[in-house]
Amino acid sequence: MPLPSSGTRNLKEPLSALLVGITATCLALGAYATLRNGKPLKARVKLTATIRATLERTSSYTSKSGGATSTLKSAATKGGSDDDISGEIGLLLGGNLEAAIQECKERVERISRECRAENRKFRDLEFDLESDKELCLYTLSSTRRSLLCPADTIRITDLWEHPKFFADHANPNDIRQGTLGDCWFLSALSTISGLKGLVSKLCVARDEEVGVYGFIFCKHGIWTPVIVDDLLYSQMPIYENLRTREQQICRQDKDAYNAMARKGGEGLFFAKSGYDGETWVPLIEKAFAKLHGTYEALSGGQTAQALEDLTGGVNESWKIMDILDTDRFWEEELSKAGVDRFFDVSLARLTKNASQTYNTENLVFRHAYSVLRARQVCGRRFVVIRNPWGKTIAKWNGRWGDGSKEWTELGREEREEILRVMEYKLGDYGTLMMEYSDFLTCWHYIQRVIVFDSSWRASQIWIEVPPKPDGFPWQFGEVMYYFTLSKPSPVHIVLSQIDWRAFEDISGRVWFLLDFYVCKRGEKDWRGVSALTFLWERSVSCYLETLEEGEYVVYPRVQRYFGFKKMCYFKEALQEKKWDERKLARALTRRAQCFALAENADHNSIAPYLPTAQDAPRPPNAIPPPPPPPPPPTTTDPKKKPPIPTHVTLYELCKDPEDRQKLVLGLRVYAKEGCLESIRGWIPSPGMGAYEPEGGWPVAAV
Repeated sequence: MPLPSSGTRNLKEPLSALLVGITATCLALGAYATLRNGKPLKARVKLTATIRATLERTSSYTSKSGGATSTLKSAATKGGSDDDISGEIGLLLGGNLEAAIQECKERVERISRECRAENRKFRDLEFDLESDKELCLYTLSSTRRSLLCPADTIRITDLWEHPKFFADHANPNDIRQGTLGDCWFLSALSTISGLKGLVSKLCVARDEEVGVYGFIFCKHGIWTPVIVDDLLYSQMPIYENLRTREQQICRQDKDAYNAMARKGGEGLFFAKSGYDGETWVPLIEKAFAKLHGTYEALSGGQTAQALEDLTGGVNESWKIMDILDTDRFWEEELSKAGVDRFFDVSLARLTKNASQTYNTENLVFRHAYSVLRARQVCGRRFVVIRNPWGKTIAKWNGRWGDGSKEWTELGREEREEILRVMEYKLGDYGTLMMEYSDFLTCWHYIQRVIVFDSSWRASQIWIEVPPKPDGFPWQFGEVMYYFTLSKPSPVHIVLSQIDWRAFEDISGRVWFLLDFYVCKRGEKDWRGVSALTFLWERSVSCYLETLEEGEYVVYPRVQRYFGFKKMCYFKEALQEKKWDERKLARALTRRAQCFALAENADHNSIAPYLPTAQDAPRPPNAIPPPPPPPPPPTTTDPKKKPPIPTHVTLYELCKDPEDRQKLVLGLRVYAKEGCLESIRGWIPSPGMGAYEPEGGWPVAAV
């Protein structure tokens, strides 16, 4: 979690004394714990720093608008000045993007109109932070209850007199990580905010007076609208929740306490902006949390996956030590950072001294950093990197760190030229700059996401893959995809499995690793293979610079991991009443929606869990009938176990259906507009190998 920025205005002496008293007495509020780098800090110690930062530096934000306040918009407005979705580089066009934008706008406009007619602000009953804290904060099997304990809920309009969604436009310095361990998401957000106009396209519509905001995210290749209100969690309790002694130390001055402790963004519990009154950072984090069910669901992840969800791009991950030609990597990849691709870097976890947070250069282990830009100046190659914590105590102390001899040995003109070209400011503790040679040795992992211009289109298909017998390996040819190009085009091919984050507690006992190769139909030699991955990935990809027209076949292969949950985990949780039933119902719905992506999904089994459309209420005969009565007891010897049939699957042996493996695979193909003609999938019958029968199974993509 970042520390606040330094103050820019002196407080009056009497108030300063009052604030010191508040800071001391609020130590008694030790129930408020927090988290940094996945490790809990003692509540009393952490609360001291939090209260001090909040109270003594309430007015310390930087202002991008010179103190000017923006007029609140009285109607649903578009998300930013850049309303053209067909910019050179940005969100992937095609598919359902235009439909999702239109739906989002209509929903925001309808909510705004209804709220104004009833003279009330918008409250999102589906994600009500104040009245439904349990549902919004914690997952089914929460492990962070003692750490995620906000003190209160507050509206944006109560934090600032004149809040602004964007103080100017989104930029990486806007973002400050809060108590939540979602550096992977905030790092992705920091990365894309360097591309002007991109973040504004994600907030499609808003009415800031009513408090309704509409965002879009690309989940499973489908653009999805998410609507939220303007309620946010705060670290600062209301005055009445202070103890009598604490109120006395505050001189029982409620107005002074509220004016200094409960105004401004420093007291926000989760992410915040570094600029006075700017609101887009906590709101987009809230929308992303709603998309995945809870705030806790965002704890831990891969930045490349967040970048996919934010842009609809294609990700790839690798170890830096595996780069063959570092000069070529600079020219073809890293130097394009922030142009048509985004990068994220991180350090591996330690095998020994696992409790250590920083390395010797003050870089954080197992923490996502975003690459902002990479440029060559004065004969040197430099990379600017940002920590989503924002301004921290620990500053990069390697070569080209603030105050290092590399800076002091430079002449004034050369130093100013480097700072100008790199757009870097000495003393900015949220960013660091290093030479490319140090970049290659300091970091262990790098992730990249390519974003597309308006000349690209994508199409996809999802299919449910039958389980394999236990002990039998998955081989190429168990499932196949076909796509047809009507004319030559560069192609990105992505093989994905569904993202379990929104329902991880009921995701089953099996995880999968993926790879594939692609060849032209009728040929034996492959045209490309998926890139090697080093982490558990929800997708793998392959780029082919030019494919001529014709039909191509993609052959996936799957590797299974068993035992992430114990047998009958679902049944035991229900019997022991470990899960909240409302949470479980929502998790089951989110899971059913993912399974329904498959063209060959068993809709009879998932239909009861899917929400009903407003214009199509479910008729009485559509309600599933009660389960049949149990069979009569048998007269066979109960001690005698039935024989196990040969070639059975885990799916068949398992008594609890929730333990059964479920694999839904999707193939997404990106090509130039007008080049991709069709895409389909096929599952060969057992014993048929990879030969397609006449009039086989293929299903056309939507």
